[in-house]
Amino acid sequence: MKLLLLTSLLLCVSGVARGQAVREQIRVPFKVQNGAILIETSINGKPATLLIDSGAKRSTFSLEYTGVVDGSITIISSAGIQHVPIGNASCKLAGVSFNVEAAFVQAPPVADGLIGFDILSAFRSVTIDFEHGELIFTK
Repeated sequence: MKLLLLTSLLLCVSGVARGQAVREQIRVPFKVQNGAILIETSINGKPATLLIDSGAKRSTFSLEYTGVVDGSITIISSAGIQHVPIGNASCKLAGVSFNVEAAFVQAPPVADGLIGFDILSAFRSVTIDFEHGELIFTK
């Protein structure tokens, strides 16, 4: 019986070694406020609270985080149609930096901006773990 258990354990371990590699995960604590998932991060080196918005095509940040403006775009949001400046921004998420072309807008009252599809899609998966209050970003 002990031999059978040992053999089974070795087969499981060797299966992991030969199978798919363990993927790196970044765990970021979040809080929920007024139904929005918020995380603490930084934009262009300044601390920021960002809303996670999987339906947003691009990340948008408050005008106070504006770096070098490259132009402008028209966006349609819950606030209506807006012409807003765009530019490169560095967003640091759990120690990982992302350089994105972000729109700079009047931010919602609960956050300094939002993380959209342009950052979220850089990961293999994003899991919302409500039980532990964590977002799990898997590379």
